[in-house]
Amino acid sequence: MLDWIGNQLGLTWRYVDSAASQSALALKPVVPASDVDPVPAILLENMAQFARMGYVKGVREVLATLNREHSQHQTFIHDLQQAMERFDFAKLQRLIEEYTKNDQP
Repeated sequence: MLDWIGNQLGLTWRYVDSAASQSALALKPVVPASDVDPVPAILLENMAQFARMGYVKGVREVLATLNREHSQHQTFIHDLQQAMERFDFAKLQRLIEEYTKNDQP
């Protein structure tokens, strides 16, 4: 079915070795940088809400804002984008939760 959808939409599927990607994720924890301002909570709340709803456009809009206005958090943004590329909304929410927990004093 995914092949049919891909053909209809002119998509090229990219596959990632899940073992390699999981080990790479384990090596880089998501921790806010201490010398830069944290990502505004409202953006993360919006993204988490969009993820819960499965609202792809909303998540992508927040990601665009993060890339444009908060590029100093590139590792975190990259992890969010990777989860979004796989439509892994649960992981997206987990990443946001981890980030906000690590951002607390």
